[in-house]
Amino acid sequence: MTVSIDLNGRTALVTGGSRGLGAAMCRTLARAGAQVAVHYARDAVRADAVVREIVAGGGRAVAVGGDFHAPDAVRAMVARAQDLLGPIDILVNNVGREETTGDPFEHGW
Repeated sequence: MTVSIDLNGRTALVTGGSRGLGAAMCRTLARAGAQVAVHYARDAVRADAVVREIVAGGGRAVAVGGDFHAPDAVRAMVARAQDLLGPIDILVNNVGREETTGDPFEHGW
């Protein structure tokens, strides 16, 4: 099945975009015309590889790091993405957190 969508002029931020499903979403959004902020937590090398692949295909992408366990780091990551690409139109939440339910869960989300 083929899905066509025009995302030209849109900016996407994909959390966990450096590998797996996140990287696939980054590539797909870029092919649809979006410029993409590829988020990573620890592996800047993988994020940079996704960015290079998107740029080689004629798209625009940047890698932005941030630890989702630190709210200030998340805010800084979003600010950096917006500084580099402009306002974010599309957010793909692809990052998971390892917590049990209860107070920490509610506080974290």
